[in-house]
Formats: sequence, structure tokens, C-alpha cells
Amino acid sequence: MDVNLNLDRSMRKESCMRTNLVLLSVLCLICTAALSPAQYVPELINYQGRLTDDAGVPLDGVSVNLTFVFYELETGGSPLLTVQQNGVWVADGIFQVLIGSGTIIPGEQSILSNIFRKYNVVWMGISVNGDPEMTPRQTIASVAYSMMTENVATGAVDSPQLADAAVTSAKIDDGTIVGADIHSDALGKAQIQDIYVLNAGDTMSGQLAVTETKDSAVVGYSPYGGGYFASASSGATAYATVGGGNQGILAFGGSLGGRFEDLNDGSYVEVASGTDGVAAYASGRAGYFADADTAPTTYVTLAGAGTGVDAQGTVDAGHFWNGSNSSYAVLGTSTDRGISARGGETGGYFICLGGDAEVYAAYDDVGIQAEASTKGAYFRDTDGSSAADVAYGGRGIEARGTTYGGYFYDLGGSGRAYAGYGDRGIEARGSDMAGYFQNSTWDPTTGYAELGLHNCGLAGYGNDMGGYFEDIDGGTICRVAYGGYSTHGPGTKAFAQNHPYEEDKIVVYACLEGDEVGVYTRGTGRLEDGEARVALSPSFRLVTNPDVGLTATLTPAGDCNGLYVYSVSTEELVVRELGGGKSDVPFHFEVHGLRVGFEEMSAVQAKPEDLKIPNMDEYRRARQVDQGIRANVPLDRFLKMESNLKGIPPEKVDLSRGHALRDAIGEKKKQGLGRSPDAK
Repeated sequence: MDVNLNLDRSMRKESCMRTNLVLLSVLCLICTAALSPAQYVPELINYQGRLTDDAGVPLDGVSVNLTFVFYELETGGSPLLTVQQNGVWVADGIFQVLIGSGTIIPGEQSILSNIFRKYNVVWMGISVNGDPEMTPRQTIASVAYSMMTENVATGAVDSPQLADAAVTSAKIDDGTIVGADIHSDALGKAQIQDIYVLNAGDTMSGQLAVTETKDSAVVGYSPYGGGYFASASSGATAYATVGGGNQGILAFGGSLGGRFEDLNDGSYVEVASGTDGVAAYASGRAGYFADADTAPTTYVTLAGAGTGVDAQGTVDAGHFWNGSNSSYAVLGTSTDRGISARGGETGGYFICLGGDAEVYAAYDDVGIQAEASTKGAYFRDTDGSSAADVAYGGRGIEARGTTYGGYFYDLGGSGRAYAGYGDRGIEARGSDMAGYFQNSTWDPTTGYAELGLHNCGLAGYGNDMGGYFEDIDGGTICRVAYGGYSTHGPGTKAFAQNHPYEEDKIVVYACLEGDEVGVYTRGTGRLEDGEARVALSPSFRLVTNPDVGLTATLTPAGDCNGLYVYSVSTEELVVRELGGGKSDVPFHFEVHGLRVGFEEMSAVQAKPEDLKIPNMDEYRRARQVDQGIRANVPLDRFLKMESNLKGIPPEKVDLSRGHALRDAIGEKKKQGLGRSPDAK
């Protein structure tokens, strides 16, 4: 039943606000249950008005917030109830709103319909966007309610005369309410003409079965949703809204939002269950999604046949990316790649939840960066024939293989290197050289070595020395190409050869050493009439300083008065007999000189490092156990000579001064440790 109020007068704010309101009509809609006419009162008020500014120009294309306050009095008094209607759209000055559909702010009453049950006349004040209330207030009277009461004697039936639940189904004759008795805006014949209701009992308290003979069993419409379902059980919190807003189904529950189950095989899906958005369970596969256009070639299976996710597509199997598109991954790509991933920081990141291993793929300018407490990476052939550890135990790479530990080659050249090959540590080949080694400064003037260079086995270069070698057991070191020395070190220089008569021995001769870089030439001559002029070796003059350092030694080979050096040069030696003798006796000679260019090298120099006498334990042991070796030991030969000369046993010969000098120099102890080549 409608209640219409046609109001022609205007309402204007008392303050100097810039909006005017013109009321066009008010339509009171009664939305209560089917009651007697005496109880027919409004739940929602369909209100239409017109808004203009102070110049009378209608507002257009804006939304406003309207506040409706209901009073018992035309002026003053306390609010019976307030309704806040926000976001009301205004077009060409006209707006329309259902008062009561907004936010209810209780006053004396908390339900809009109760105001009209208690008061015949109600006054309504209006304000726009929180401005002061407009004046005068609008009077609202339930005209339809008053018209119905004209058919009943005054005071005959009113609310106190009707007890609670007085009107029941038993009071209404079957068939007395037909479609014509139902208002078209409520539930009309068009909505129910093909629908029938069956219920368990006449009280409508049992199950409700609804059957539709056309396309839908139930069709519902309203401004707030097509349907609302809630549990009537005490303490229940579950409810669902169907067709509300832009959502098909909106469901809430104390344990989960929704559950769908197949009664035949027991599979089910829980929606909004605990902390899970969707949880699905089935004996076959928990979830299956397919493209209707390309199925079965494009699909995703979840938790099926022991596999978490199984996806297939005609282009790629899967695409994953973040909201800003700064990183993404493609799985099962059309370019035959298992995973293709890109990111602003790293292409891929992998971590072991049960350990501390981390792997970054395509990280900055690094292809793969791996970190772990045991080793950075481990690689193994599936047949177990080879394996490699990377960043393991202080080692960069440790590799093992049944053929060789490592193999390296240059795709653009001929260089090849084998590491751990047979019984060789490294075997390398190249058309230029087999190996090249340089210090960390990559400055070719500071130190590098070339192996297998043309016809040279080893070529070493450095601004300190060309090479450095050390016997870590005996302690002897040798610098090669060191300053003015071809070889330099605390050991002696020697040559060795097989013993010509004893197969288990060799013969070793040491070089004569002096306090200068000396050269010599020697030979024999003969006096003629007491004089000899001997031409020296032609090469002697090429290497010997002609000005200083020349000496000559003569040894007569026959009886004479004696010989002396009359003159010596780098080309000729003149020898004469003492006392003016005129013999023709033969003689032997040696001429020594200084090697030209090396005259300024001192025998005493600044100490580059600790240079002790090499360890002699090996030679001492051999001297004690082998008499054949002992007979050739210089110490024993000279002890025998001293013993014979002085008539004392060899062990009594005083060697204290030699021992003291040796101790002052120091003898290397066997440590089995090498020396860093950068020590000087």
C-alpha cells in the first residue's frame, strides 16, 4: 500500500549556504509483513528532491551527503531517530533516496517504522553535507494508515487491542489471499505464477522446496542482493549473500567461508578455511583447470599423482610475475627451456630451508653465485666417474675423474690443459707455449713464466730475478738471473757424472769459488836461451780487464835457477830465468784476471734473506756408513795430511775455528717447508 505526500512548498537554509532544496514528492513504502491495515506503517521512505545554488541554478553531476532527523515537534525537541544517507547522486538538480536504507542513528526509537506506529504526525529535518538543518521541518503523516482507519470505529482496534502473535495462519482462510491482494512492488503474480511451495507442515517452520518450471528455481531481486541466507541456530555466525553488489556469492562462517563436496566420491573444496584461501581434497587430483578453447593441450593439475603442480600449454607451461612486472619466470618455455627467469636484482634465488645453502642465478654480472657453510657447489657425473667441489675447504675447485681431474681448452685457439692427468699434476699444450704464469698485478715487467716455449722448457722473467728454486728438505736455494749473477744462492756450483767403475755411485766436482768474478787461462811453455814469450788464448783478451787484476803463476818442469814473470797482458806472457840463466827448461803457467764489467761486485753485500749453509746431514750420514765415499771427503783427506804432518791422530786435529765460523753463518735445519718466492 502506498502513502503519497505531494509537497509544493520550498525549504531554504537559514544560513547563507549556497544550496537550496525543493521537495518534489515523498513516497512512503510499506515493507512490513502482511498484517492488518491498522498495522500498515512505512519501513522505507522514497524521497525525491531538487537542489539548487543561491542563484537558483540546479546542481548537476555531484554526490552529496544527506542527513534526515525525525522529531515529534515542528520546532525544538529531541531527535526520535536520525538517518545518514551518504553519496546521494544529483543530476540536473534532482535526487532520489530511500530514507532508511542508510545508517540508522537511534534516538528515542531505533526502528523507522516504530516512529509511525507511535506518532500520527512526524516532523523531518534535513541537512546537506553536514550544514545546519534547513527550516522549516517537513511534516510526514501516514495518510494510507489514516484512510484505513476510517473503516473502523474510532478506537475500536489499535495496537494495544492486538496481542503478540494474535494473527496466525489459523485466522486466515485458505484461498482468501490471491495474487490480486499482493502489491505489484512486493511479490507479484508474475514472480510466482509458475512457482509452487511445498513445506513440512503448515507453520512454514520446516524445509522449503522451490521448483521452477522454466530456467531458474529461484529468482530474487533487490537493491542490496538477490538473496540472503543465515543460520537460525543459536550462536551461529555463518551467512551468505547471493548477487550482492558485483559479487556472485559472498559467504562468511566461523570455521570457513564455504564448502563444496561431491557426495559420490568424497572430494571436497573448502573456501576461506583457516589461513588458506582455497583448500581442495580428492582421491585423484585436488584441482584441475583447463582452457575450454585449447583443452586438453592447455591445463593445470594441482596435487595429482604425486605431483604438486602439473601444467601444460601450447606456448609455455606457466608464467609467474610480480605486480610491478619487475621480475617474472616462464616454465616449460616454447624455446625448449625448463625455466626462464628475469628479475631486477637476480634472475633466480634458491635456498635450502634445512641448511644454509643459497644460490643466486644471474646475479648482477655473475652467472651463478653459490654460498654454503660446507662448499659453494658440488657437481657429479651420474655414473660416479667424476665429481667437482667448488669453494670447498679453502680450495677454489677440487675435481676428480677417472680419466683426469680437469680439462680446459680455448675454443678460439689451440691451448689445452689437463689437470690431474695420469701421474702428472698438469699437462698442457699450445701452439705458442704450453703454459703461461703471471703474478696478480698482470704487469709483464714484474714476473711471469713461460713453459714449453718453442724449444725452451722453462722461461722465467721478473724485475727481481728470473727464477727461484729451493730444496725444501736440504734448504738450498738458487736464484736464477738474479742481478749480475746467472745463479745465486748459499749452495755451491757443481757438476756430476756417473762413477766409471762403481755403478752405485756418481762423481761430483764443485766449482772453485773466489771473492771476485775471475777468469783464467793456462798452458805450458819452454825457455829459449833463458826467455819465453807465450801467446795466451785468443779469447782471454775478449773477457778480461786488461788494466787491473792480471796475475800469473809459473811452475818449472825441469832444473833451472828459477823462473819469474817479466810481463803479462791479456794477450802475452813473458817468462825469464832467474840470475840471467840461459836454460831451455819447460814450464806450466796460469794467468788470472778480472772479468770485464764485473769488477765492481763486492764479495760482501746487503743481506736479501737468511742464507745459511745448506743442511749437511745427508752427507754426514754417507761419510759414516761408506768408506769409499769417506776416502773422497775433503775433510778426511786433509785431516789425514795434518795427522801425518804433525804426528797426531786425525781426531786430535783442532777444528774449533772452522766450527765456530760455520756456527756463525748457521746451517739450515730440515723443516720440510718451502719459501715464498717473493722473499728477497
